[in-house]
Amino acid sequence: MIRLLFGDDGVGISDDVRKNIFDPFVTGDESRKSGKGSGLGLAISKKIVEAHGGFIHLRGRSETDHSTEYEILLPVEG
Repeated sequence: MIRLLFGDDGVGISDDVRKNIFDPFVTGDESRKSGKGSGLGLAISKKIVEAHGGFIHLRGRSETDHSTEYEILLPVEG
């Protein structure tokens, strides 16, 4: 299994948005919305990861030192 972690130290993601973050057109809190982005990036990323037999999720706040961190797990053949 290959494990990839991506994190940042931005403003974070609210609990309401966290539960739907991989749904199409979810763009985050309105107060932070810059008007840019379609809300499709994470939905597409999830489809790609799953097409390769993997798993992607938003890590819990207690699991990381970053404000937001994603974990991708991909199987290794061979």
